[in-house]
Amino acid sequence: MAPLAESLDFLQGEDGMLMGYLLPTLYALEKKMTILEQKNLQFCSPLVKTIKNSLKKRFSSVWNKKELIIASCLIPRFKLVWLEGCIGCNYFTAEAWLKTLFESVDESNNSENSESDYASEDFFCLPVAKKKSKKSSCMEEIELYLKSNCQDLSLLHTHPAVLKIFLEYNTPIPSSAPVERLFSTGSNVMTVIRNKLSDSLFEKLVLLKQNKMSV
Repeated sequence: MAPLAESLDFLQGEDGMLMGYLLPTLYALEKKMTILEQKNLQFCSPLVKTIKNSLKKRFSSVWNKKELIIASCLIPRFKLVWLEGCIGCNYFTAEAWLKTLFESVDESNNSENSESDYASEDFFCLPVAKKKSKKSSCMEEIELYLKSNCQDLSLLHTHPAVLKIFLEYNTPIPSSAPVERLFSTGSNVMTVIRNKLSDSLFEKLVLLKQNKMSV
């Protein structure tokens, strides 16, 4: 049960936990359970098989979910490496999804620039000669990002287009545990004796308590 317990503890963490960690964690858990299954356990073999089957049944709808795969690939620690040998989506499919996504961003940026060129022209609506821009398109950024050996989140700050999409796909968290803990903190603050707290004061008290600070 250790691999399952470790995976649950990891996904329910509050520090630095992102939606992109969900699928790599599930894939890693599935691999660990497969290794245990191959050890020919004397008593726990049915338990391992049950856990594997339950994982596939419970998460069958998310194994190949495009949004979750993109979220994982946009975390520098994983990029596309975690997809090698994984069930479901493969390396090349994920790479194609990423490039298609950033191509669409490039096209929208180009259309906005062309509209502004025409809008600023004179009475005859002639296009303005475009200034030569540095080669830093979204497509080039994602290619440089995928080729980088850096696994730290700081890598995203050198690729602003990748950072923007990263925030879009990784803002949610994979577990409701941190949210439930926050609600629990709120109920401890808003007690029967302190039921006249204003909204702003209640918010400040919850934040202070949650961040382990004393008033």
